[in-house]
Amino acid sequence: MTNPRLVDAVTLRHFGITEHLATLKHVLSMYLPPYWTDAVRSEILAGIGQPDCNNVLAASFLGVPHQIPTANLAGNWSGACDPLMIRRLRASKDDRRRA
Repeated sequence: MTNPRLVDAVTLRHFGITEHLATLKHVLSMYLPPYWTDAVRSEILAGIGQPDCNNVLAASFLGVPHQIPTANLAGNWSGACDPLMIRRLRASKDDRRRA
């Protein structure tokens, strides 16, 4: 078993609409839970009544959503953005647009 893998709402909805959640379950079985977060669950709940979201909510293998602590989150980002890295990312993005 390896570290957890968190699946985003779009991916879950894609597996849900194609009714291939069993495939996702098989892939995720190699990883420790959790497989989704409270925020992802909230996105899925917002689409309740739609077949893709209903299928995801019925997928018991997803288990309990992981709750990401948000206390002091703003304080943790204060020095996280390196201006040089941002310039490099922008330049790389611009290079790809020109290609």
